[in-house]
Amino acid sequence: MDDQTSCSEAISMIKSLNCDQFPIKDTKGSIVGVLTTTGLMGKLNRQKVTLSDPVHKCMNPMKTVRRLSSDMPIHELSRVLEKESFVLVDEKFIATSFDVLDYM
Repeated sequence: MDDQTSCSEAISMIKSLNCDQFPIKDTKGSIVGVLTTTGLMGKLNRQKVTLSDPVHKCMNPMKTVRRLSSDMPIHELSRVLEKESFVLVDEKFIATSFDVLDYM
């Protein structure tokens, strides 16, 4: 998702793709953060953002996102996901506990 995507467009993508976390990319295509449904909902509820605001105003910046390699054994990834709701894998993919359970 582009960092200038509106919150309203993000909600539509969340509903249509049935995903609750999206990597956010800048104009150069670099991942700069992650948008979660919880973060978006919280900011909208507290009126910190509006539906027309860009998603970069409510994303988790990359400095707060745990990065891992796809070479990490599944049992270690599982342990990390007991404490984190998601991780960024190989700077490309978001992995969650649901992904680990699907793998098992």
